Amino acid sequence: MSFTLFHTRKDGTVKPIKMSIFDAFRGVPDPKPRKPKPCSCCGKIHPPKHAPEVTPETTAEAAPDATAETKADPAQEGTDAKAPKGEKKDDNDKDKDKEADDQIMLRMKAENAAAQWKDILAATSYTDEGELKGRWRQIKNQLADFKKEMAGKEDGKKEEEEKAEEKDKDKDGNTSNEEKAKLAEREAKAEKNRQEGLKRQQAAKEKKEAADQAEKNKDDAPQPKTRGETGELKMWAESYDKKKWRLMASKHYDRTGQRISPEQARKMAEAK
Repeated sequence: MSFTLFHTRKDGTVKPIKMSIFDAFRGVPDPKPRKPKPCSCCGKIHPPKHAPEVTPETTAEAAPDATAETKADPAQEGTDAKAPKGEKKDDNDKDKDKEADDQIMLRMKAENAAAQWKDILAATSYTDEGELKGRWRQIKNQLADFKKEMAGKEDGKKEEEEKAEEKDKDKDGNTSNEEKAKLAEREAKAEKNRQEGLKRQQAAKEKKEAADQAEKNKDDAPQPKTRGETGELKMWAESYDKKKWRLMASKHYDRTGQRISPEQARKMAEAK
């Protein structure tokens, strides 16, 4: 199956190009390319490696080279023999890390059954949450035994703390008589100082109350009037008296129509 494409050149000429549909789509890039994954050993992104085609000729050529290398390099036998030991060490380290991660997961789940997976992932050496959950499904049946072990350890700690408290009590009970006497003397001295302080406070309080009372009595005592004040009072009394009898005379005029002086109004009131 094929089709024809028409290519327009720069000079404006059109050239037909006939090709198969497979050749046309072979060079089309993927519209959603996948991001390459980083390497697990170094964390870098390596370009894809194409595996060589395996043919009978290539296998025949590779076989003599491999035998020649093994015969020609006898010095590498020691290094090759040591390689499995290193691998065993790496396996041991991985097993130790795995056990440590298992202990961390069991401890966090025992302390809080609703612990977040992101917190557990941060506390362990895992980098993928899926691997972490898969490992948890394998070891979650050990949670009950782990809780019992934790309870036993806590009970042991409590017993040790109780023993330590009992030892401290025994030490306190074995204090010498001299220390007891010094302690009683210090307590008596402190009590004496406290009583003296209370007495001083009471005396100061009474002194302050007496001073306040004296000042209050001084303010309440009547002050002697001066000559100027007595003259002013006399003038106020006379003016008030004049105004009073003048008012009485005006009221008498309003009632009777007879006009009288303030002195006459006063005499009339005193006669009655």
